[in-house]
Amino acid sequence: MSLSDQDIRAIRDVSERFPDMIKNKRFDALPSIYTEDAVIMPPEHGPVTGRKDIAEFLGSFPTLTAFENVVDEIDGTGDMAYVRGHSRMVVVPEPGANPVEEKGQYLEIRKKQPDVWLAEYVLNVCLAFLPVVLTLLIMIWLRKRGCSMWAV
Repeated sequence: MSLSDQDIRAIRDVSERFPDMIKNKRFDALPSIYTEDAVIMPPEHGPVTGRKDIAEFLGSFPTLTAFENVVDEIDGTGDMAYVRGHSRMVVVPEPGANPVEEKGQYLEIRKKQPDVWLAEYVLNVCLAFLPVVLTLLIMIWLRKRGCSMWAV
């Protein structure tokens, strides 16, 4: 059973709110898009676990002058879904520094709650590592659903 149009719209809505939260420094609103035990895996940084630590980590970002988050694909079944996309941000690393453009890919595992789809795992990577990372996230997803990778 694949996702309904309503589920896809709900997932897309959360994805579209995220860049505005970051650009407008609405870090108090960030926990509303993650599960309690969510894990984000930013490039060149260890995993960040839990709503509070995620909000603190994202709150430590330098000034962003632009941030675009584009959803390329949404799929799933039941109460689990994934979102694959790409992003672009322009960062001012420190006051007076020249802006730096960063581009990347992301993959999210979403968990359906009663009225919203929350991010449970978020991985940001450079394109070269995406196939390996996708395999690892699928393994995590299957394990959380009680499946063995070898039984699929």
